Amino acid sequence: MFASGTAALSSKFEDLIDTFAVGGTGSGGTGPTGPVGATGGDGATGPTGDTGPTGSIGNTGSTGATGSTGPTGSTGNTGSTGATGNTGPTGATGVGSTGATGATGNTGSTGATGVTGVGATGATGATGPTGSQGVTGPTGSGSSTISTGLMVWVDSIGGSDTTGLRGRFDKPFQSPNAAKTAAQVGDTVVVFPGNYTLTDSIAKNGVNWFGYPGATLNRTPVNETGLGIFDDNGSAMSYKVDGFFHLNFFSNATGPAQSFSVHLNHASSVVQIKCAILAAGATSDDVSNGNLLVEAGKLHIEADEITQTGMGYNVYWINGDMFVKANKIKSGPNIAISSDVMATPTGKLWVEAQEISASAFTVIGDGSGDAGTQTWVRALEIRNDDNNTNTIISQQGAGKLYVEAQKITGRLGLSSIIQNISTGKLWVKAMKISDAQLLISTSNGQTFVECQHLEPSVRGVSVTGGELFLSGQWMPATGGTGISVTGGTARISGLTVDTSSNNLVCPVSKTGGVLILNGSALRSHTSRNTISANSAQTVVAYRSYGSTAVHSNVTVSGDLTIGSYVV
Repeated sequence: MFASGTAALSSKFEDLIDTFAVGGTGSGGTGPTGPVGATGGDGATGPTGDTGPTGSIGNTGSTGATGSTGPTGSTGNTGSTGATGNTGPTGATGVGSTGATGATGNTGSTGATGVTGVGATGATGATGPTGSQGVTGPTGSGSSTISTGLMVWVDSIGGSDTTGLRGRFDKPFQSPNAAKTAAQVGDTVVVFPGNYTLTDSIAKNGVNWFGYPGATLNRTPVNETGLGIFDDNGSAMSYKVDGFFHLNFFSNATGPAQSFSVHLNHASSVVQIKCAILAAGATSDDVSNGNLLVEAGKLHIEADEITQTGMGYNVYWINGDMFVKANKIKSGPNIAISSDVMATPTGKLWVEAQEISASAFTVIGDGSGDAGTQTWVRALEIRNDDNNTNTIISQQGAGKLYVEAQKITGRLGLSSIIQNISTGKLWVKAMKISDAQLLISTSNGQTFVECQHLEPSVRGVSVTGGELFLSGQWMPATGGTGISVTGGTARISGLTVDTSSNNLVCPVSKTGGVLILNGSALRSHTSRNTISANSAQTVVAYRSYGSTAVHSNVTVSGDLTIGSYVV
């Protein structure tokens, strides 16, 4: 199809086109092609026709001319190393200077010893003439003297009291008494291991002592005139004892003399002793001897064990200040800790130990005559190992006795564990108090007991006089009456008294005195009264309970609730 031309030529070309496009109908052949007409002028551009289907890909054209070289691209990653080529032929041997000698190799193992040849022993040659004497060498400048300043040495094996010298390690003494004589104020006497027998006290003002492990000092005074191991003998002294001494003291003193291993009797004496063991005994049954005694001054004692056999005292305080600390304090047939202050006290007694025990009429006691006396005792366990003695803690004086322990225990035959029979005051605090005919007995003074668990073998508490303040949690009295009040005043707080397993006794029995219950519970056998009385008695109660009714002789003032639910 041709595009249309100008208006002037359109009619002529149309006729001609029609002539070419449509032939007349006939049976003849097609006529010859007419001459090509002149090219018409450009017609106006027709509208854009629809896009035809994509034609097939044409043949690749010939390569165009090489363009100009573009800019150099960035360097690409290094390629992997190619395979190693074959080894080339060996080159000709070069001629060079000789290299350095290599290090010598390790020595080879020694070869086996060859067989010893057999041959006769040759004759001994004649002795040659003696050579001339050599020239004497110069005298050396060294010295065998070993000076140690303010030190005195004692050696039981290598020492000598004849040649011993103060301040010379190479010249030790053999006995502590000789060393004491030589020592001066400010010196320290050092005692090497060994057993040493003392002829007198070795205490000396201003002279200190140190004992190596295994150093044992033994002292046995003659009759009642001898002094102990460290005794100020009534003179003012100040010194320290340290180390691992084992002090053994055995006395046969009798009568009024005081013969103790450690003894202070001057108000200005100040002594500190730290050692391994303090052991004292007696060859006679007399109380005028023992282990530790302070009548005046100030004594600090620290030891692993403080033990006493025989009738002597172990820790005995008359006046002054006395501080005692030990893992174990143990006594034989006499009291372990005793306060006996008769004059106005100038100090106090403090005792601290893991274990305090005795096989005696009592373990801890105060017999002081002055109300201002104060004795303080603290331990994990306090025990009396004697089955036929009186008590463990006893207030027999006018002073104040304070005792604190985790456990206080006795034996079945022990009369009581805590007693107050004088005008003094007694404080006891423990987790458990057990194993005695009677746990607490008061007839005088004031007694304060705080314990979570009281476990008597027979009876619990007996108040015949004085005042008892008892606070606790649990007291099963399976063998006898829990609390018996015949005189004095008993104030019971927070305690459950249980006699429910015994149909012969009651939790409380009252025949006199004053009984005040505060926050307590009384559990009796179903056939027994909570409180029994053989005469008219009055009991004061606050917020307390009983499992059965009180006896008809008992009048309760306050609040005592009765109910079988009480357990």
